[in-house]
Amino acid sequence: MIILGIDSASVSGWCLLDGDRVLKFGTVNAREPMRIDALAALVNSIARPALAVIEDSYLGENVNTVKVLSRIQGRWEQAFATRGIPSELVMADTWQKAILTGLISRKSKSEERKRAAAIWVKATYGLTVPEDVADAIGLATHVARREMLAGRVAAGALPRAAI
Repeated sequence: MIILGIDSASVSGWCLLDGDRVLKFGTVNAREPMRIDALAALVNSIARPALAVIEDSYLGENVNTVKVLSRIQGRWEQAFATRGIPSELVMADTWQKAILTGLISRKSKSEERKRAAAIWVKATYGLTVPEDVADAIGLATHVARREMLAGRVAAGALPRAAI
């Protein structure tokens, strides 16, 4: 299953993941709507993702930041919806708890979590990438593993009680 992971921010990290292989990755200036659309078209031409997974906005104290991030997130969702690619929002804390176990604690700050994601990507995939890209790879990996497990359960390969 091909998953597109997006670390949604002003400069968004992204990765295209096929199972346990990173196909392509990079960053894009997401403040420019045309760049979001161009990346969505490019990704679709490389390998049409079954799902675009976008890191959900953190609701911090700065209202203006929340507004900017919400608009960017909406642009990502629209870019994929117009291409018939389903999207899903996942909170950073959700994928980080699953993927970065042992590298972060509940009290780890954002900067520590980003560094941990870059370390995890290097250890898991052998890639040295910017922190925003590392977040996108971690997010996509989390969802790919979740979907693979759900597929095994649905196929009867694993009993529901094993989960």
